[in-house]
Amino acid sequence: MDKVLEKVNKLVELISDWDLKVVDRVRTEVSEQLSKETLRWNDANSQISDRVARCEQKMEEYNKETYNKMAQCEATLALLLDQSKELASAKTGIVRLGGIPYDDVNWPPLGCTGPSQTVTDNENIIQIVEKAVNKQQVEDKEIEARKNNLVLYNISENQ
Repeated sequence: MDKVLEKVNKLVELISDWDLKVVDRVRTEVSEQLSKETLRWNDANSQISDRVARCEQKMEEYNKETYNKMAQCEATLALLLDQSKELASAKTGIVRLGGIPYDDVNWPPLGCTGPSQTVTDNENIIQIVEKAVNKQQVEDKEIEARKNNLVLYNISENQ
């Protein structure tokens, strides 16, 4: 019995040593895997952080570009408004042949003549300008009327 008890004690010691070795080995493997996973997560986290930083930088650049373009547009609008005010004030002094001033409703159509002509008096100038403007207005109306036309090629006409 003593021999059996002694052998059982040795087996218990071996099993407990084996158990400790297994637990230590499992702990080291888990620790290694955790450290590897932690490194992978840290790498992924740094990559995401870099991407976020680049996106933020691009957004900041786009915002600056947008603000610059808006400032340019505002400056252009201010210039155009000033020019339209100047044109409006200049328009009030123009008078037709009969001495009737132009208003917003009766303003003549704009345009120009073909070959230039030498004119000696103001009445001839006004007549030439009115003819040229009317001609240009007729051409503009024709262009507007044809704006939605379709041109089809290589299709025979319906007889």
